[in-house]
Amino acid sequence: MIAAAATLHLLPGTFAGETSPMAGVLEPLAHGYARHVLALALFSSASLALPPLAGSAAEAVASSFHWERGERRDRWIAGLLAAIMAAGMAIATALAASHVEPAKALYWSAVVNGMTVTPVLVLLVLLSSKRSAVGDLSAHWSLRALSWLAVIATACVVISHAVLRLA
Repeated sequence: MIAAAATLHLLPGTFAGETSPMAGVLEPLAHGYARHVLALALFSSASLALPPLAGSAAEAVASSFHWERGERRDRWIAGLLAAIMAAGMAIATALAASHVEPAKALYWSAVVNGMTVTPVLVLLVLLSSKRSAVGDLSAHWSLRALSWLAVIATACVVISHAVLRLA
């Protein structure tokens, strides 16, 4: 990822979310098929990510509604998984029909995802120190210290990204 980021950021006047520079990086290897190879790579990575994400979302929804465990719950989760995947495909189709640049959408979804990391880490570190929440599994002070360093690092990255984008 570092090599790809360095390669793409060396091109002056380009945005990291544009597909043309990405395809240009693949051009020496794929020749005239660079855009097709890039499209296949983006589609393949999305196809690999969708089932686990949809499955974990279905499990989270089933747990939040306190659905019973066992075969009946598995059928509910399977149906919910299919519905979440269908919704994802419908959203993807709508984005494709509206000519949204896929790399820009991927870039900005990663930015939004990165911005949510810091508050989630803060909550996890605070929760891991409460014995009433985790019992005997509360985090050791050294682990909490390292976690706070990670919180500081992610906060610095989010703030620097915002400053650089606004400048």
